[in-house]
Amino acid sequence: MQIILLSLAASVAALLGGLVAFKGRSKLNLALGFTAGIILGLVAFDLLPEIFEIAGTHGLDPMWPMIALVVGFIGHRFADGFNTTNVMLHHKNKPRDALKMLIIAAIMPILGGISTLFFTLPEVVLAIYLGFFAGFLLYIGASDILPQAHSKGSSWKTICLTIFGTFFIFVITRFAA
Repeated sequence: MQIILLSLAASVAALLGGLVAFKGRSKLNLALGFTAGIILGLVAFDLLPEIFEIAGTHGLDPMWPMIALVVGFIGHRFADGFNTTNVMLHHKNKPRDALKMLIIAAIMPILGGISTLFFTLPEVVLAIYLGFFAGFLLYIGASDILPQAHSKGSSWKTICLTIFGTFFIFVITRFAA
């Protein structure tokens, strides 16, 4: 039951984040700066430490999760895009289309949570998977979202929001530990 509640909370968080993005369309570069900070902070302060903890616990050579991270980072070039409201709006998609993607993004954590009721991954596999996922996020944050945030002229506000997003995730990961 706990996984269902957490999945529902993730779904609501995705919806709220997307709705806030709809409201802030006129300051999209600031929102993208904050988003880049959140993503980079997530990789640095949550995913990488967990990957190395799992690897160390199971005697897995840390090289394998790092290879997965690099493959995830490079592999993103083959992906069709980044399906968040901010990026959809940045590319001038209709708000209705962005909302469709938001709804899909909101449903996915629920389906993912339900799927865990049917199978689990061994922690060694999880470490490699998290490395791959961290690579995707690192790529998206550093080479897609961050440059887009500064594409219409970098400002101290955008830089501060990027730093604040990173710090925000740092604080959250410390409370979660």
